[in-house]
Amino acid sequence: MKRAGALLGLAFACAAVDAGAQIPAIGRGRTIDFVYDGSDVRHPTEAYVARLFLPGEVKKTPDVPRPLLVFLHGVNPDHVRFRFTGGKPDEPDLRLIVAELIEAGTIPPVIVAAPSSVVSSELPTTLWPDFDLDRFVERTARTLRGKATIDLDAVVVVGHSGAGCNPKGGLASALAGTSLPVRAALSIDTCMTVADARALGDAPPLSTAALAERIRAAALDHAPTAQVPRTSAVPRDNTDFRANRIAFMAFCLSIF
Repeated sequence: MKRAGALLGLAFACAAVDAGAQIPAIGRGRTIDFVYDGSDVRHPTEAYVARLFLPGEVKKTPDVPRPLLVFLHGVNPDHVRFRFTGGKPDEPDLRLIVAELIEAGTIPPVIVAAPSSVVSSELPTTLWPDFDLDRFVERTARTLRGKATIDLDAVVVVGHSGAGCNPKGGLASALAGTSLPVRAALSIDTCMTVADARALGDAPPLSTAALAERIRAAALDHAPTAQVPRTSAVPRDNTDFRANRIAFMAFCLSIF
């Protein structure tokens, strides 16, 4: 995952994607969708649709454990399904960005998992309420059984824009409640109020508890490996987006 976060941040900050160029790189991979309705926790506001992307190399080697990139989009007032993963033609497509980085040899093969919030998605402070990373990764692993293997010791969570503006949801709740050894949490052009910063900074230490083992079993069993400390990227000031991006990329280069 070296430099992956920095490059993805740079791509989202600066790149315009040519829709006509998407077909080859994305076509060599496989896109899989699933729906979560929130009924198991009796909170329909937590519902989402999810798009998973297996780049070509991942698709060809389903038994090889691969890093997982979880991407949480920002506000979605027009309720676009699969935001930043092909749902809206004039937006960057994360699948293309990742596929091209892999094919260029810049990053190793990774699995992309991107939920899309289509309820409670209009305001940043209510976006991704109580997002449960463990539940999402478990459902992702079950959906991918026989198709790809997740390396649960190499999970990276990316929150873009409004995904980092709810101190009780999104990136904050993903880190606060997880049992996974998250490799890194990346905050890209998000809010950074005192409450947001405190929610990220106060994320508890990692513990690979029974839930993590259940998720591991939901994918394909492989022996546990050493845990990697989790670190959150917390830009100090979101009023200057350029400074935010520079702080984000400097952080990623120092970590990866």
